[in-house]
Order: sequence, then structure tokens, then C-alpha cells
Amino acid sequence: MVVASPGVVRRLAAILVADAVGYSRLMAADELGTHIQFRSHINDLVGPEITEHRGRLVKTTGDGFLAEFPSVVDAVGCAVELQRDLREWNAGIPDSRRMAYRMGINLGEVIVEQDDIYGEDVNLAARLEALAVPGGICLSAEVYRGVRNKIDCEFQDLGNHRVKNIPDPVRVYQVVDELSGQVDSDEPETAEEPADDDAVPSAETPLKLRDRPSIVVMPFTNLSSDHERDYFCDGLTEDITTDLSKFSNVYVVASSTAFTYKGKRVTPQEISRELGVRYFLVGSVQLSSDRVRVNAQLIDATSGFHLWAERFDRDYEDIFALQDEMIQMIVTALAVKVNKSELERAMEKETDNLSAYYAFLRGAYLWKSNLDRSNESEEGFKESRRWLEKSAELDPEFARAWGWLSYVHMTSWLEGWSGDEAVALAEDYALRAVELGPADYDNHYALAFVYAKTRRFEQALGAYRTALNFNQNDPDVVVEMAETLSQVGRHRDCIEQVRRAMYINPNFPEWYHWIAGFAYYHAGDYENALTELGKMLRPNNKVWLIIAASHAQMAEARKRDHDDGAADSEMKQARQAIKRFLARRPDWTIEKERRAEAFLRSEDESHWLDGLRLAGLPEGEA
Repeated sequence: MVVASPGVVRRLAAILVADAVGYSRLMAADELGTHIQFRSHINDLVGPEITEHRGRLVKTTGDGFLAEFPSVVDAVGCAVELQRDLREWNAGIPDSRRMAYRMGINLGEVIVEQDDIYGEDVNLAARLEALAVPGGICLSAEVYRGVRNKIDCEFQDLGNHRVKNIPDPVRVYQVVDELSGQVDSDEPETAEEPADDDAVPSAETPLKLRDRPSIVVMPFTNLSSDHERDYFCDGLTEDITTDLSKFSNVYVVASSTAFTYKGKRVTPQEISRELGVRYFLVGSVQLSSDRVRVNAQLIDATSGFHLWAERFDRDYEDIFALQDEMIQMIVTALAVKVNKSELERAMEKETDNLSAYYAFLRGAYLWKSNLDRSNESEEGFKESRRWLEKSAELDPEFARAWGWLSYVHMTSWLEGWSGDEAVALAEDYALRAVELGPADYDNHYALAFVYAKTRRFEQALGAYRTALNFNQNDPDVVVEMAETLSQVGRHRDCIEQVRRAMYINPNFPEWYHWIAGFAYYHAGDYENALTELGKMLRPNNKVWLIIAASHAQMAEARKRDHDDGAADSEMKQARQAIKRFLARRPDWTIEKERRAEAFLRSEDESHWLDGLRLAGLPEGEA
């Protein structure tokens, strides 16, 4: 024990923080029963396990507990045994009443004060707990190093995370074989519980201006006669958005949200009301053979006043300096307090090779344009891939080029345009992107996509959390993660998370309806599935499969009700939807769909494929 100064006692300890998942929901449903269950966990499971592992239960925290141990081996061993005990306990309880715990463990100095412990290392343990899945355990790097060769468990490196009130990124590991303890919860899986001003509102809550400076970077307008230069304008918009998001004291609307306003005539005041932001950056770009001219204005959207208007006239080679100058002017105008590391991170560019940068912008633009047209083509993806491959070839250290290449290869495999070798390439490229750019959320996003589509769902959820921890403002990542929640059988959680993303971005892209509609189908709510998908003006081809399966399942229900007329009508619509799908993909079969769609639970896969069989999709070769 170390006494740092009179009256202050410090000691080194392994700190375990645990929190019950969905506690408020359980209390609302059965206050007394939930309280009794929690106290039983503490008295019958938690207390005895902590004592057996030489630890001390410091206190309970209403819906969790805090404990300390003399070693990290004791702390992790106790957490592992507790999660096993809790899984056995929950096995005999209905799903709606089960109580699972997230756990976080850190090693560090604690301040001892009467019957409590305090300090930054205790706070970090709490942040690690917030990153864990229900039934899971997250560890700091110090704890991982102390137990990796001493405990019979597997561990997964979740990479660096930026967490609330901790200045430097934190390396996080999770105990892999404890993740199966997850139970359903009404609380969506998010990276870290956001600050109050960033809390996701319910559908009944109007968006309000956030307490910290908030800004949306509107898509820059291309004033050049060559519309193929749109790729440069979109890339500039995204890069400024990304750089601003690196400042912790600024709330930045995701570029995917901003692009939903592209080409629309809206006032700053309208966008302020819809997105809850105060500042509005708008601009235009004119490109000549060797010059870039950018006009930009920063507007206070609540009043319409211009904070500044600037014209930048630069050589092509100075595009990065132009971006840095604009970022500094915006931050100064917003009176944002920034620390040196944040400023350096925002100014740091992933590549200084202009040719690689421009090739990347072309590849990314072509990939997104191909998706936005809702008529995905193999040739469109190949053209995007060629530019991204050129970018990576010109600068092998350019992380984003590898991340986007991963996404393109994975999509090509899912569409049936590539063989299994594309999956191996996609994973290799995503891992390379994360290694080269560990602080870029987009790289973790690409890795999560690979994991999700290859049925490694817990790794996918972990990668999504990492992505959201670096950028919590991108609703697209929230919805992609929601799809994975549905893949593991949490269909209602998926729908709720999509709804929240829709509220954050009122002009959300149509594919959000697709994710929600698919979840409704798997929840057995075929009418709501069809209603959701019916809101899409330009459904992509996969949507016709969901429509077909929903009508086919409804036809079966009508048959069971002996309503043959209604059954025939539903089946007719199912056949028509399958016909529309096969008009674009005549080679598609049940077996190809089995490979393309990933589910944790066999009953979800059977439910999906059975609906397609009923609708008339051919079986194909096994």
C-alpha cells in the first residue's frame, strides 16, 4: 500500500466494473421482481465468486457492482466464472426476464476512501464495461498482457477506442468465448453511451441544438463544365467532414446524412431544425487543368448570418493545404477548444500521393454512384475496383484505399460475381486497412462488414462498436450494425435501431427501409415488412426477394385460415415479385441465396429460404 500524501491512500488493484443490461426496462415491467433477482445475483453468485478469487466487493451501484482484486488473473478468472454462472441462472428464466451483465476490467492505482475506491483507472474500467456485449468481458491492454498466457480463454483485439473523459485512445480486448451469454435487450448495441447532448432521441422528441458546437458540411457544388468532376467535390465534402469529426468538442453530421440534401433547395434554417445543428458550411468547386478554386461560406443556421466567406485558389498539388486551412478557419470561427493531439490528427493525411488520392476519390465515387442508381451492375463494381486498386498500388500505405477495396470485393462475392477467393482478399484488405489506419472508423466498418457476411457475428458487433466509438454520428454504421443484430436473431432491436437512425437523419437513404423490412420479415410481421418496403421509390433487386417471401408466407397463413381467394392473391404477388427479381438475376437460386445471407440461428435461415421456395425461387445445385 502506498500513501501518496497525508490523508490520501492509494494502492494498485485490478478493478472490475459490471452493469446489468436492460435494467430500466426490467424494472418498468416488474420492479419488485427485478430488484429481488438483482439482489439474488449479488448474494448468491457475485459475492461468493469474488471472495473465492481473493477479491472484495466494494459496492453495488443500483444496477451493477464494483469490485477490486489483488491481481488481474483473479479479476478475469472471477469475471469468467461469473458469466458462466449467470448463463446457467438465465437458462431457466423466460427471455423477457433474463438479466445479463457487461463487465470491464482495468489495472491501475485506486484512491481508497472509507468503503469506496476512486480514480481515473476506475473510470476507465467503467468505460471498458460500456464497450462489452451483454454477457461479455472487455479488458484494458494492461490486463490482457497479464492474463493472456495464464487463463484458458481466447481473446480478441478490438483495437484502439476513444472513450469519454479519457484523453488518449485505449486499447481494448474482449474475452471471446464468453460472448455466447448475450440475451435480448430493448437497449440497442452502441459503442459508448453518448453524452446527453448527443443522446439518440425517441420519435416523439424534437431535435434540439446541441450544447457543443454542431455543424453540417453540405455537398460542395461542381461549377465545372465537366460533370465527371463530381467525384472531386464529393470527396472534398467527405474529407472536411472526416477531419472535423476528429475534434471531440465538435458535433459533426455524417456526410451520408449531408448528401441526402444534395440537389435540394433547402435553407440553413430548415436544416438546422431537421438535424439539430447550428452551423452550416456550403461551397462550390471549379476545376481547371491545373487549378482548384473553392468558394466556401460558414453560416450560423439559426440566424442566417455569415461568419466568414472565403475564396481559395490553389494549384492541384496544394489541395491538402487547402483542406487544412479551411479546417483551421472553421474551428477558429466556432471558438472550439482543441488540444494539440486533436489538431495534429485532423491535419494528418493518410497519403501525400496526389495521384493515389485522386484515384481513390474516383473509385469511391463510382462505387457509391453504382449503389445509388439502385441497379447494381458487375461492370460498375469492376470500374470502381480498378480505380481503388490503382490508388493502393500508387501508395500501398493508403489505408482507406484498402478498406474500400475490401468492401468492393465483399460485395462482388455476395452478388455472385466473384468466387470464394474474393472473401479472402476482402478480409486481408480490411485487416490491412485497420493496421494502417486504426483511428479511421471507416476501416473498422469495412472489417465489420466482412465479419458479418462470413457469419462471425460477435467479431462484427465488436468491429461496429469500434467504428462507432471513433465516429458516433454516422447513421449508416448504426443501420449496418442493426442488420447484424437481426442476423443474430435480435430482430426487434434491429428495427428500433433503424428507427433511431431514421430520426437522426430525416432524409435517410432508401436502403434503411430495406434493413427494417427484412427484420420485420424475420420477426414474422409480414404486413409491416411489405409496408416498409413499399416506401422505397427505387427498390434494389434484393428487395423483390423480401417482397416475394413476405407475400408467400402470407399466402400460407391464408391457406391455414381456409381463405383460398386471399391465398391465391398473395401467391400471385409473390410470383410476380420473384419474376421481377429473376429478370435481372436469372441465374439466382436458393443455394446462392444461402451463401449470400448469413444468420446465426438455423431457424432464421430456414424461415427465409422457405419463404423463397414458396414464392418459386429455383433450388439450384448444392
